[in-house]
Amino acid sequence: MIKGILSGRKTYSAFDFYAIMALLSAVTQLLLPLKFSFLVLDFQELYWDRAIIMVIGLVLAWIGFRQSMKIELYYTLVRVQFFIYSIHASLTTFANDYQLAYLASLLFTIQLGALSFKTARQSNAYLLIVVLFSEILLLINENVTPLVKWELSSLFFFSFLIQFVLMRSKIRILSRVKLQRDVLKAVSNKTEHALLITNMQGEIIDMNKVACEMFGYTEDELTDKDFAVLRKYILSESDIDFALKILEQNHFWSTETILIRKDNTEFDAYVSVGMVERNDLRCLVYRVSDTTAYKKSQEELIRAKEQAEAAVVAKSQFVATMSHEIRTPLNGVIGMASLLQSTKLDGRQEEYVETIQRSGQSLMVLINDILDFSKIESGKMKLDKQPVDVRESISEVVDLLRPHAESKGLIISMDVDIHVPELLLLDTSRTKQILLNLIGNSIKFTDKGFVRVSAYMKTKSGCKQELHIDIEDTGIGIPNDKMQSLFESFSQVDSSTSRKYGGTGLGLAICREIVQLMGGDITVQSREGVGSKFCCSIEAEEVNCESQSVNQAQIKFDSTLFNDVRIMIAEDNFVNQRVLQYMLETLGVKSDVAANGKEVLEKVESMQIDVILMDVQMPEMDGIEATEEIRKRDWHQPYIVAMTANTGSGDRERCLSSGMNHFISKPFVIEQVGECLMMWHQERALKA
Repeated sequence: MIKGILSGRKTYSAFDFYAIMALLSAVTQLLLPLKFSFLVLDFQELYWDRAIIMVIGLVLAWIGFRQSMKIELYYTLVRVQFFIYSIHASLTTFANDYQLAYLASLLFTIQLGALSFKTARQSNAYLLIVVLFSEILLLINENVTPLVKWELSSLFFFSFLIQFVLMRSKIRILSRVKLQRDVLKAVSNKTEHALLITNMQGEIIDMNKVACEMFGYTEDELTDKDFAVLRKYILSESDIDFALKILEQNHFWSTETILIRKDNTEFDAYVSVGMVERNDLRCLVYRVSDTTAYKKSQEELIRAKEQAEAAVVAKSQFVATMSHEIRTPLNGVIGMASLLQSTKLDGRQEEYVETIQRSGQSLMVLINDILDFSKIESGKMKLDKQPVDVRESISEVVDLLRPHAESKGLIISMDVDIHVPELLLLDTSRTKQILLNLIGNSIKFTDKGFVRVSAYMKTKSGCKQELHIDIEDTGIGIPNDKMQSLFESFSQVDSSTSRKYGGTGLGLAICREIVQLMGGDITVQSREGVGSKFCCSIEAEEVNCESQSVNQAQIKFDSTLFNDVRIMIAEDNFVNQRVLQYMLETLGVKSDVAANGKEVLEKVESMQIDVILMDVQMPEMDGIEATEEIRKRDWHQPYIVAMTANTGSGDRERCLSSGMNHFISKPFVIEQVGECLMMWHQERALKA
């Protein structure tokens, strides 16, 4: 080891260096009496003073190898030891007339003592003091001849040369150690985390610059401080034992805690602790991160998330409320127009009624677009797949829009490929909604020429097929630079189109979302001034006609079937009461009226009611509560139809789960009411 230290081929710490010197000093004190004991057999040479110095040397060597003391204090103790040892060796050499064994001990002690200093200047000063002291003793010793004195002085001179060589080796070693320590210190100061090193007792022995800045202490103030003073909460013995057990097993442990700065301010911190072992020395390395800003940002994110969720709920509630409030009077407008249209009208009156109907339907489309967009945004739009006759569905939409197209002088046609199955599993209402929007747009933006609808199939895999519907027109076309924004919400190709043709800019966006929900997509090909072609693909399955059948024929209403049937209208809005009464009268059916759920219960208890047309939102007791109460009682159970302006996600399910039998959304027309009554009659006939 000594050879390795002097040669510099192996790196040793400063602790190792001084511990070895302390050990050599102790060994020197032991070898001298042993030499005399073997030669002279005189054991009295080992006096108490030499024994004490030897013990001190062994203790300092043990401390150095364990590195259990602050390095600066250890340096000081080693230098004091060698100074005392050198003076003692000089006096012993003088008392024994400079015998060879004592002289060797003196010279070795001088060299070790010189090496205990950090710099060459300090080493030379120490060497000069000890040598001068020894020279003075040599001169006053009358038993030593002049020749011996000259020889000893020469030896002292050569000790300077030896010390010079040894000091250079020592400086090189300590410089390397200092360089390594400085590099590690510089690296630790560059990190954003506070680093503190403690012994196993928790006393801080080193730290980086960030730690001083984080806690508000200087390096000297933090050194030798117990890490516990930086904690707000003192760890219990069980917590300490648990942490030490984890460290013993994994050499790593982490926790979140609250730490305290010098000015007693507190902050949230993440502390990770690692155990470092070197020989039999163990220490703990703490890495501390101030998480105050992180936790604040997390709290802000949580608040922002809660506010966003609250805004979504508020928006959904607002949309539902506005839907109900708008649909209720709109039901009166469309319902009355429908009743008025069934009466005998002259040409001008019929035109007025048709205008009211078209305006009401346009307003209804607008409301439905907004509600659909709200459902799509919240991810609550669901598909209700049923077997659908695609040819009939396309034909119904084309026939519905044909009068509008022909009024503009357009030719509207449809072509369904023979390979399109008779029945496909699709969402009927959503498929028609897509067709109405796309074909309606083509008619709206085409002033002359044609609108053509074609449908064909593409097989995907297994029973999965893809229905393709193309809508081609000779309309105004779409500029290339506007194609990207065509399917964006609330967007128009040109702001002037909204003034000229109307619309919310939601139709195509909703269509694309619905089509994608159905496993397909919409693409467009267009040339400005020439026309456009919208290509819509929908994922579908062919239905086995032998195992599944659908009766899509409209049920013909027969008023004679309802002569003895008692029907109640549960509705708080006077206009809607009158609309329903007039519709039932037109169908030849008598009815009674209740303004709220409590009146419904009273009348159901006092008389036999067969059918209740139940509004959901009513004062005092709403339709849901009234239905649940009726289902609980041992009464004649009526057929209950929900008639509500609430068409949000889950409204239908909520009505049916309360015990209602059927669901009609407002606004409705007389045909829907008639179909609903006929469905009840058929169900009653089957049960009978």
